Amino acid sequence: MDYSDPQNDSGIGEEDSVSSLHPDKYDHEHISRLEVFTDDLQKAISSSFPRLATPYTSVHVLLLRWAEDDLNVSDELNTLKRVFENQFRFATEQWDIPSQNSTRALQTKLYDFQDAHQNENELLIVYYGGHGDADRRRGRSIWAAYNRADSPTVTWSSLQHLLENAVPHVLLILDCCYAANAARDTAVGTTKELLAACGRENPTTGVGYRSFTSALIEELQAFGAAPFTTAMLHGRLVTMRWRLAFTPIYALLSEHGGDSIQLCPLPLPLPLPTQAVQLQNVPGSFDGSSTSTNLPSEVDGPLSTSRRQSASGTAADTRVLLAVSIAGDATLDVSQWKQWLVSQAPFDVTSVEVKVEAVFQSHSTMLVTSVPIPAWDELPDRAAYRFVGFVKGENGVWSGAPKLKIQLKIQRYLSIQLCEF
Repeated sequence: MDYSDPQNDSGIGEEDSVSSLHPDKYDHEHISRLEVFTDDLQKAISSSFPRLATPYTSVHVLLLRWAEDDLNVSDELNTLKRVFENQFRFATEQWDIPSQNSTRALQTKLYDFQDAHQNENELLIVYYGGHGDADRRRGRSIWAAYNRADSPTVTWSSLQHLLENAVPHVLLILDCCYAANAARDTAVGTTKELLAACGRENPTTGVGYRSFTSALIEELQAFGAAPFTTAMLHGRLVTMRWRLAFTPIYALLSEHGGDSIQLCPLPLPLPLPTQAVQLQNVPGSFDGSSTSTNLPSEVDGPLSTSRRQSASGTAADTRVLLAVSIAGDATLDVSQWKQWLVSQAPFDVTSVEVKVEAVFQSHSTMLVTSVPIPAWDELPDRAAYRFVGFVKGENGVWSGAPKLKIQLKIQRYLSIQLCEF
């Protein structure tokens, strides 16, 4: 379903028609010096990886779908509900959007949901699975019960502010077509983030192995009891692009930025004195006899050692290739890079890879670098930073010709490895 105005020829909200090969402008913005990028990268690394302790006193999950659901999302939604309840111990509620007075009913539900939680130390997670419709003229996010012209709809863009203005931290997860239309940096206060199944112009796959929710469930299970952030989860989902219809989108909805939302199982409640004897031999109890997380088998996915130790949270060395424009002749000083990256690296991060892929001189300097996906998610939007693509492995263009590559690897205790090829 498409809500575009056929009379509109302004191009507002429509896909950019300018050629990506022959752009209509070549004079990009530049940062004044390399230190600006390094400072931004330091902050992004610090914001995108988890702390040692859970930052929330409670987490509340609201799972939304239509009461009239022709996609049959109930199976995936129920599995996701069990993961949040059993693995993470989050308070989870499922709510069906009615076909009659849909907007008013959902508005009331969202208001009651956020009004019941007025603590900055709480986290609210809102998930929607169902149809999404395109409104390219206005760029609105629209939800629909089924894929017909007479379907009940909700203009989500008119309701999202109820979560953007909420006191707690908020994570919005959307598995629908054109999901990234919900991305807007108008939220205030605590951190608000969006994890979307696809971009503004893209449909997505329905229920099944290739669905976003199926991949989401698998990755949540794979993290096990280890803490991780939304940015790290996004990185894991991007690596599953071979399986998904489109690349998932991450967006920070808060104007002020802030650390990425951290997810991990809430601690088990301490047993009452009368229960102490009964719980002595229960795996995962607090008697020190076991390190088990006591997760139910149906939601306790495999967690390899490499993934438990990887700060990027991504497999197969998937990174983001960036082009950074620097004014003047910026000489890359390896020792300075080492000092800048070490000085503010998170002490509990096992390893973070930042690779300098190339440096070119022209009327200014272009630095081509690859960084972990979570760190890229948290980098500020500067016109001098341009996304090139997702990459894996090493730069394979050279075959025998001399080349120079500097690999910076931050490891625990802030040691550095420099490799020149």
